[in-house]
Amino acid sequence: MATPDPSYSRDLMRPTLPTAIICAFRAALDSTHNAAPLWPLFGYDHSRKRTDVGTMEGKLVPIVTMEGVGQTTCPEGRRLVLAIEDSGVDILHRCGGNARCTTCRVQVLSGEPSPKTDAEIERLGRLEEVPDNLRLSCQIQVRNDLTVRVLRRLRDNPDMTDPGPRPIEWPADHPLPPEP
Repeated sequence: MATPDPSYSRDLMRPTLPTAIICAFRAALDSTHNAAPLWPLFGYDHSRKRTDVGTMEGKLVPIVTMEGVGQTTCPEGRRLVLAIEDSGVDILHRCGGNARCTTCRVQVLSGEPSPKTDAEIERLGRLEEVPDNLRLSCQIQVRNDLTVRVLRRLRDNPDMTDPGPRPIEWPADHPLPPEP
């Protein structure tokens, strides 16, 4: 009879599911199906502890709180619209995140968003009454904790079949590009 290898461990042979599958499963079990999950969707720790994701190099990540929905984390410099959408909220972005429409509007309730882009200033200037805290989520790069109110969602617009084309990722160390 062969002796067992001491370096063998049953735990090493146990299959594990990727984080996204686990989060999707938990979201399906959640009674509030439209709420953003409160567990780490991207592998970040919501309690503001250091992340175990290698690409974040152990840095703290901003927390985005969506009023009445929940909260998620976001890599620093990522577009707010992508953080909101990836957390499971059906935010509208009909122009694909190019500041050509205003469907991705949010009200910034607390926190410091990135400065307004020229395209955002021009587009919001076409609206009649614009509060100071009204922003286009496609033009905000998340650098700090934010609390926002999502103003336009697909679920509130039954005449629309999808929220719009997915906005592109943009390098966190560069400002958003000007409108072409």
